[in-house]
Amino acid sequence: MSIGLVAPNDEFYAELDRPSLARLAGIRRNRFLQATVLPQFGRVAHAEARLHDMAHMTASWLRAQEPEALPIAYDYSIDYELLEELLQLVDPGLVPQLEPVHVGYLLEDPDGIAAAEAAWIATEARYGLGRHHALADALALMARFEAVHGSSRTR
Repeated sequence: MSIGLVAPNDEFYAELDRPSLARLAGIRRNRFLQATVLPQFGRVAHAEARLHDMAHMTASWLRAQEPEALPIAYDYSIDYELLEELLQLVDPGLVPQLEPVHVGYLLEDPDGIAAAEAAWIATEARYGLGRHHALADALALMARFEAVHGSSRTR
């Protein structure tokens, strides 16, 4: 439905456009999506795209990061799996360059929790985006990582 990626000096966000969202099975039955996620759509300018375009935009952003190996931090396995599926649509050669870095353990770290909360507050103030928005959550995950491990080494 949407993707948020961050690097130390760069951010990327894209979301499915309304017609594409309408075609997703089960979206109307999911209370969490209806109450928390979807109301935040449309807040980032020029982010709406059809699935294929979103895949191209994501691949282009990742390729612009330049390293041969791209470490990708994620807290939930499904997030990484969906990224791989998205890239397979347009740039399957990019997938082997990704280095998955599971950081789910940060969800329980007190310093990580405090950093994520501060990041969500800052993102709300700066962009009007709250928790469970893909970009806000990506920024919070980077803040968690940096709070526990120091400067960012992952996307």
